Amino acid sequence: MPGRARLDHRLLLTAGGLLIGAGLFLGGYASLGNPWVSVLTAIFLLSGALFSEAISSDRPAFYVIAAALLAIAAGCSLLLSDPAVVPAGACSLLGPILVAKGLKIKTVSQHGS
Repeated sequence: MPGRARLDHRLLLTAGGLLIGAGLFLGGYASLGNPWVSVLTAIFLLSGALFSEAISSDRPAFYVIAAALLAIAAGCSLLLSDPAVVPAGACSLLGPILVAKGLKIKTVSQHGS
């Protein structure tokens, strides 16, 4: 169904953008108490961007770099023990991945039409 594919990519792009914004807001708000939260939020966002690039370009090296950054950020989040890092990191990680999936669906639906 062409209408359904159009709705899916718009929904994924919107949700991804909202998650990125929410992650940056939560990270910025939490960094008022601990500035390291903003650094970890940026690392989570970079990891999500690398995962999204790996999904769209099909390059295994990006998966490896993104996984290494994700492991570092997750380990530092456990050591930091600030509860605000978890939702900020999750939103910052998943947002770019949803945007990449939305763009991929959009590209496929445009070439199929």
